[in-house]
Amino acid sequence: MSVGWVRVCADGDLQPGETRSFLLPAESRGESTAGSPGDSVEGRSREPAGEPAGTVVALFHVDGQWLAVEDRCTHQAARLSEGPVVGAEVFCPRHAARFCLRSGRALSPPATEPLRVYEVRVEAGAVWVRPG
Repeated sequence: MSVGWVRVCADGDLQPGETRSFLLPAESRGESTAGSPGDSVEGRSREPAGEPAGTVVALFHVDGQWLAVEDRCTHQAARLSEGPVVGAEVFCPRHAARFCLRSGRALSPPATEPLRVYEVRVEAGAVWVRPG
């Protein structure tokens, strides 16, 4: 695996349609493992414990693809991992702003700023995310 990639879960940990949040370390110089993910239940997850020392990222398993975005609505910082997912779009649970999970683009108000999107790879039975 390339330097800087973070292992977030095993390939079989998330079923299609499920979402999980995890803590992406603030620094990653080599291969590492993400912080404890929330427990995934029917497309919803619980917040990782404690104050994050990095970025909380939401991982989505949608239409056979792994997609990762910062787990924070750009309108009022609600947890997107707690919102409904339709196709490759996630809705903010607070004000229903809609975002494209592939590009991060804000698709409906009240959000106007895009989400940060992360590169994801599946290798050797694990799902990896590249910070930055």
